[in-house]
Amino acid sequence: MGAALRTPFHTAIKNVLFRDLPDSPRDVPTKPGEHQEDVRKSIQAEFGIDCVHNYNFGVSGSTGAVKSTFINALMGLKVNSDSAAKVGIGESTTKIRAYRDPRSPHIVYWDTPGCGTKSFPAAEYFEEQKLFAFDCIIIIITGGSILEADIDIARAAQHHGLPLYFVRLMSDMSLRKVMEEEDCPLEEAVSQLRKVVKVQEQHLTKAGIDKCRIFNVSARVMLEMSTGQPTEYQMMDETAFIQEVFSAAFARRNRVQYNNLVASFSEDLPIQVTVWACGLLYGSIKRLFFEPPNNPRDVPTKPGEHPDDVRKLIQDEFGIDCVHKYNFGVSGHSGHGKSSFINALIGLKANSVSAAKVGAVECTTKIHPYYHPRYPHIVYWDTPGCGTPSFPAAEYFEKQKLFAFDCIIIITGRSILESDIDIAR
Repeated sequence: MGAALRTPFHTAIKNVLFRDLPDSPRDVPTKPGEHQEDVRKSIQAEFGIDCVHNYNFGVSGSTGAVKSTFINALMGLKVNSDSAAKVGIGESTTKIRAYRDPRSPHIVYWDTPGCGTKSFPAAEYFEEQKLFAFDCIIIIITGGSILEADIDIARAAQHHGLPLYFVRLMSDMSLRKVMEEEDCPLEEAVSQLRKVVKVQEQHLTKAGIDKCRIFNVSARVMLEMSTGQPTEYQMMDETAFIQEVFSAAFARRNRVQYNNLVASFSEDLPIQVTVWACGLLYGSIKRLFFEPPNNPRDVPTKPGEHPDDVRKLIQDEFGIDCVHKYNFGVSGHSGHGKSSFINALIGLKANSVSAAKVGAVECTTKIHPYYHPRYPHIVYWDTPGCGTPSFPAAEYFEKQKLFAFDCIIIITGRSILESDIDIAR
């Protein structure tokens, strides 16, 4: 079973990339004599799609596909929630409908009518439903097979230069079915599903759909990820899907940030890596920490102890607040530059009044907090040099309460010392 997240993964990436309005409006196709601004206004007036202030994600697929269930999972809503997308066996969606993300108001998911029905024939579907106005298209695969209607949408999306993704939903149920029917372990069932995806990706390539990835996703797992709940189900491509889809939309609408990034990094980096680096360059990763954590830090307890009591003792003795702060422990051998590293993280020079003390000898004699000047929920902790007579490695981790931190950063020299290995263990 997975561990509970202090900040739900979906919420974290949305806070990083979509906290602000897009830098630029969505490009839309125009006919001779038309102006993009006029076309965007027409689309908004007829369909409600705001191509200027929102990031719009179109969710498509044939009728019967659980598009609505998928959208609810992305938003972190159960089907009986008032704001949830309507889920039904028949063609529930009869017109394009918007669902604004309750945690990220600049994100709108669009549930589109089932493609390939009498009401919505595939040949006219893409243009009439204005799918070209979306920032990306997500096609839900029905019944394990890619339909001709899906391929028609994919061709049109690639013609318009839209990021395109196929999603095979209910991967948890598919895994269970393979395990039962084939009487095989989980690892083998996962391998079989991966092989099915490879075959389907080859089918798309033969149909002229290039470089289009298919993701195995469970709506149940995505819902639990959205709400920060621990999941007991097998995770397949849920994390990769969220990273790639959201990163692609961000890159298209924030070209200046993205182009500056590409100029600084190798062009062969995956798009999700470059966008995450972009967040680091512009400080947007720290947006994850504008609010205090949703959950307190888990701490080890002895029989009869309560975690709340242990956290209180740690705060009383060391000042480490495991409830309201994100605590980053910076450890390592004396003289390897822990204090300089912390100063760089908080943007202070060594001679600043609030800077961590820097010197060639063992400057830190007790654990010491340094609060980020712009992000008060972040605390960096400079810990005494490990492996010295004052702080022997064998007792270091427990005595300095390093287990109370959210993560440990070990600063090393040219060689990794035995004391570094002791802390890592």
